[in-house]
This record gives sequence, structure tokens and C-alpha cells, in this order.
Amino acid sequence: MMTVAVTFHNCSCNAMQQMNVEFVSVPSAIRYPTLHINGHSKCLGYGHRERKRLSRGMKIKATLAIEPRTRKSDNAIAAASDAVGRAKTAEAEAAAAVALARAAAQAAKDAAALIRSNDFQTDLEYSSSELRLQLERLRLRLMENNIFDLPKEGVSTQKTEEGIRMQSCVSTTPSVESTHFPEGGHVPNGNLVTDVKDHKQGIVTRSMKRSERLAKRTRAMAKAYKLAAATSAAEASLSSKHGRSRRTRSQTSTGDHFGSFLLTNGSKRSKLLTAAEEIELSRKIQDLIALDALKENLQEQLGREPTLTEWAKASEMDVGAFSARYTEGRQAKDRMIMSNIRLVISVAKKYQNRGISLQDLIQEGSIGLIRGCEKFDPDKGFKFSTYAHWWIRQALTRAITEQSRTVRLPAHLFEVMAQIRKAKRLLSQEFRRPPQESDVAELMGMSVEKLRSVIRSTKNCRSLEKPIGKDMNSTLAEFIADETLEDPEVKITKQLLKQDVDKVLKTLTQRESDVMKLRYGLEDGKMRTLEEIGKSFNITRERVRQIEAKAMRKLKQPHRNHVLESYMFVDI
Repeated sequence: MMTVAVTFHNCSCNAMQQMNVEFVSVPSAIRYPTLHINGHSKCLGYGHRERKRLSRGMKIKATLAIEPRTRKSDNAIAAASDAVGRAKTAEAEAAAAVALARAAAQAAKDAAALIRSNDFQTDLEYSSSELRLQLERLRLRLMENNIFDLPKEGVSTQKTEEGIRMQSCVSTTPSVESTHFPEGGHVPNGNLVTDVKDHKQGIVTRSMKRSERLAKRTRAMAKAYKLAAATSAAEASLSSKHGRSRRTRSQTSTGDHFGSFLLTNGSKRSKLLTAAEEIELSRKIQDLIALDALKENLQEQLGREPTLTEWAKASEMDVGAFSARYTEGRQAKDRMIMSNIRLVISVAKKYQNRGISLQDLIQEGSIGLIRGCEKFDPDKGFKFSTYAHWWIRQALTRAITEQSRTVRLPAHLFEVMAQIRKAKRLLSQEFRRPPQESDVAELMGMSVEKLRSVIRSTKNCRSLEKPIGKDMNSTLAEFIADETLEDPEVKITKQLLKQDVDKVLKTLTQRESDVMKLRYGLEDGKMRTLEEIGKSFNITRERVRQIEAKAMRKLKQPHRNHVLESYMFVDI
């Protein structure tokens, strides 16, 4: 089979101008090709009889160009067939991607409807988890199928069908293009063979579909990540509606240490007491205190701890009634304390950052609360919280005074320091600048020296053993120099100097060496006068001076003092 391009020239018959050449078949057994026009076969030979027969019916002049099929055209046809197969695969993948996208949209709509219809927190959490699972499965499926961006369905289907039809025509159906000319037309420039060659070259050209597919997959991955981000944002917006309850639950379980403390000791579940309950519990506590005082009296009388029977007999009750009464008093005291432990925490928070941790402040405040329970008298007509508040404050201030510093200071210094801070605050508000020491001292009615002494004495102390550093494996003492210790280098230099001086003195006579040592205190560091040295050697003062002068002349000789020249520029 060969591809033939036919062009008609100067046709006198209008009917011939409207004819369409379908295809030309050139069998290998026939010498001349056969031209099929509107169902009639015409042999394009060169004999006289054939030309005469054609000239009777119509005047036809045609240019026939036959190009044999080559190996390149076979490769082009095979490549076009592969392209058709890939196009069909891409169409199937596109249909699957569209179906997945529709399923994702429907799942999102169902999830949104389910979330809007839920009213309780448990249903919301369950639906949110189900939505996350569905969206995660969808994202994984999209990534596995390498979904890519698709245009509209009608456009994509139309373009795919046109591409397949075009590739099928190029690869399978031999075609002959016909050009219609008006009557009296002329031959166009060029030849249709050139168009056929250009079309074949377009088929053989290296395809860019692979790079396009990679680009589409990259865009699909970006789309998947955007979908995941949108899902997370939707979940965050939904969870923000119920954020208050979630925060409360998380703080109680992990973040709020005081909530855990209240849950542990049971005061979180304890309700506030009414005025009638406070009076009833206070009377039972007073009864308990009376029983404890009776026990102390019996212990002093007997010299030992009384038994339960002796204790009950002293209170004029049997053992059973006494035990029930004592237990009831203990329970009343515990309930009174547990119901007001939150008052301790609220007061302790106001005394933070004063040298004691908040946990220790709560413990000290609890001691004050216990003392307030024992001292409370309901007959005075005051509420228990008002009375206990003062005992809690007293316990906290006393603990700060005694335990906040390494070196304890008198209590009145803390009071003076509190007054100084108040005076500074007032002066800052009045002058709109940090106050000077003279202004504070004048307002406090004390001298500047005393003010400085109070401020200096109330400064915080820091332990030299405090761990510091990034890994907390060093102490502060390791970075502070001890001024009482001598520099090791200076100490060694002095020892070497002493040894060299002794070597130089050995070059003198014994008397000269002894006189020099006593005169300049080389042995014990004490310098002696000429008269003291003369008495030691039983010689005159003048003789001692002569011996010293002679020894100095000897020491000035270079062969004696060259070992001491290196110490002239050393700071010792």
C-alpha cells in the first residue's frame, strides 16, 4: 500500500471538480496504479486507447506522486500505535481520578453534615476521628494512583477522542488529501508530498508526554498537600467551638498541678459550706479539742499515755459512744479543712516570688488554716473564711520571714523593706521617674546611710555550690577566684629565685654570706641594722659595714650575678 497525492488541473467539468479522491491502491501485480473516483476505478496508464477513452468523458489532468513506504514509516506507525494505547490508559486514569474526586467531595459533604448534626462532645470527637481516617485514606489513594490535574470533562473527552481519531488516521488509514479549486483554478505552489513528509516527521519526533505527566503528578501532589492542610484547618475550626471544655479537661489532667493536687486530696470534689454547716462543724471541732485537752491532762497525771478506756471514763462516756464522738469530731475537722483548701491556694498565689515556692506556700497556708479551724468561734457572728483568711496570711508572712533567705533576717527588716518599696512606688508615680535615694530616705525619715544598709542587708544570697552552665555540671565557686591564694606561677618563681640567690651567696665567704642574709632578711624576712649584726658577730658596727661593702662589690661581678639577670623584669 502506498500513499498517493493527486492534484487536478484545468478541469472543464464542474462535476469533476467536486469529486473527492478517497484513496489510491497500487497493487504490486499491476504495472500502473488504479485511481478510485466515486466508486469507479480508473487505470492511470500511458496507452493511446486509455487516454482516448478518458478524453471522451471528461478532460482530466492530474499530477501523480507516489512515495514508497520505508522503514522509518513503519517505526512511525508503531510509535503512533503506542501513543494510542497510552492515550487510552490516560483516559482510563482520568476517569478513575474523576470518580475519586467525586467520592472525596461527597465524603467531605457527608462529614460536614454529620458534624453539624452532632450536639454532644463525644459524637464530635468520634465524627472528627472518622473524618480524619476517611480523608487520610483518600489522600493515600490519590498519591498511589498519581492523580493529576484534569480539565472539564467535556473538553477532556473531546480532546482525547480527537487525538485518538487523528492518531488512528495517521497510523492505520492511508489518506489522500484533495484540494478543491474553483473553475479555472491553478496549481498551488509546492507539492502535497512535502505536507506528507512534514506530517511523518511530526510523528517520529520525540514525545514530550513523559515530562507532561511528571509535571501533572507534581501538581497532583501539591493538590493533595493542600487538601490535607484544608482538612487540618477545618478540624481546628471545629475544635475551637468546644475549646473551653477541652482546655479545662487538659488542665485538670496534665497542665494544672493544683488541679491534680485538689483531685488527690479530695478537696476538688468538696463543696463550699453553708453558714449552718460551718456552725455545726465548728461545734464538733471544739468538742474534739476538749477531748484532746482531757487526754493531755490525763497524760500529765498518769505519767504515761492513757488508754482508750481511761480516756472514755474520764469523759464520763462508755467506750463505744466515746469512739463515735471522737471520730465524728475528726471527720468534721477534715471536712472543714478540705472545703477551704482552695482559699489557701488563692491567698498563697499573692505571695509568690518571695523566696519560697508556691507548693511550700500552700503547705504553710494549710497550717494556718488548721489553726484557724481550731480557734474559730461561731458565736462571734463572722464567717469562717473571713476569720481563717487572717490566720493563713499570718502563716505565710512568718514562713517568708524565716525560710525565704539563707541567712535569716529580723522580721522588722522585712517590714522596713516593704515600706521602702511602697515609698519608691509613690515617688515614681509623683515624679514620673525612678526616685533618688535622698528622696526615699527623706520620705522614710531615715538617713541615706541607713537606707543603703537596709537595702544591702536584704539582698538575696547565692550559694557557691549552685549548679550553673548549660549542662548544670559546674558550680559557681569554680568561676570565682580566691584572693587569699597565691598565684602558682609567682610562687614557683619565688622558690627558683631563692635557690639562685643561695647559689650566688655561696661564692662569697661564710662571714660575708651571713652578713648579707642578716642585713637584707633573706632567711626570715626581717632586716637588721649594722649594730644588731655587730653584736651577733661580736664586731664593731664599722666592720660590719666594710664586710657588706666588700660583699656587694663581689656580687656586682658578671660571672657571679649572671644567673639573676633573668629575674630583673619579673613581677614578683
